[in-house]
Amino acid sequence: MNEMPSSADILTQLNIQPVHPQLLTDYPPVVCIPNGASMLHEESHVMRVMVYADLICQKIKKQGLEVNRHAILSAIRIHDSYRRQEYEDEEDHGLVASVAADMSGIFKDDPDEGLIYFLATWHSEDDSKVPLLSKESFPLELAILKDADALDRYRDAHHNEVDENGPDPAYFRLDVTHKLMPIAESLCAIYFNPKRQKDDNRPVAN
Repeated sequence: MNEMPSSADILTQLNIQPVHPQLLTDYPPVVCIPNGASMLHEESHVMRVMVYADLICQKIKKQGLEVNRHAILSAIRIHDSYRRQEYEDEEDHGLVASVAADMSGIFKDDPDEGLIYFLATWHSEDDSKVPLLSKESFPLELAILKDADALDRYRDAHHNEVDENGPDPAYFRLDVTHKLMPIAESLCAIYFNPKRQKDDNRPVAN
C-alpha cells in the first residue's frame, strides 16, 4: 500500500510554498462568535480557510493568471462573521457580514472594498445565483474563496453533531483544490487532535 504523501511533498509537487504565519497577522479574523463558543465558524475556521486560499492563489499565479489575493483574504476575514446558526444553512449570512463590515468602515480606505464585499456576500450563495463580473466566466476570486471554504469541511468529521466527513470534490471549481484535500484533512486533524499528530506535516511553516 502506498503511503499518503506529506503536506510538504504535495506543495513541492505543486511548486508552491508553505503559508507564512505572518499572513494570519496581516489578516486577523473578524468573528461575532467568541473563539471556543462555536465548533464550526470560529477563528480557527477563518484561519484555515485563509491558508487554503493562499495556497490556491499561489498555484493560480504559477499558471500565469492574475488573481486579487488581498481581496480574497480580506473577504475571508469577515465571511462568517455573522453566522447566526451553527448547523443550519444561511445563504444570506455573507450579505449580513458585508453590510455589518460596511457599517463599521473596516475597509473604507481599501481600494478593493467593492470586490471584498462582493466576495463575502456571494460566498454563501449557490453558484447559479452569482452575478458574473464578466460575460465569459465565473469570478475567479469567488471560486477560490468558495473552494477554500469548502476544503475546511474536514473539520466536520471532528464534531459529533455533524454527519459529513469532509468536502464533496464534485463541487470544487478549480483543479488545484482537489490536490490540496490531504493538506486540509491533515490541518484539521492537527488542530482538533494535536496529541495524535506529528508537527512535520503542518502546511503552515516558516
